[in-house]
Amino acid sequence: MNKLAIIATTLASAAGIALGAGSASAVSTDQYDNVRYWWCGSGTVEYTNVYGNHAQQHVGAGCHYYDYRESDTYGGYASASITNDDGGPVSCKIYVNGRIAAQSNDDSDYYSYASCY
Repeated sequence: MNKLAIIATTLASAAGIALGAGSASAVSTDQYDNVRYWWCGSGTVEYTNVYGNHAQQHVGAGCHYYDYRESDTYGGYASASITNDDGGPVSCKIYVNGRIAAQSNDDSDYYSYASCY
């Protein structure tokens, strides 16, 4: 992401806060929703798994995904992130029933962090 895009994103986010936009929360899922986490980059990924527990693993360079079907009667929440301690491009997306519900990316020089919730 170039510096102009970062500035534009920052200004748009600040404008949303100033206009009273609600605070972010985890992506809500309903029973039987199909959920896909999609990460690109290398580093450590963290996510909410099919059991509603927090899971973590290290991934190599490239894009990776994790699929599950929400089974809880009352639904649940989906969240995912990727970090690279050495910096560089990282991104994440959460799809619910084939539609993007959350996405984030970072291309910092020394430490990169993208969080989807």
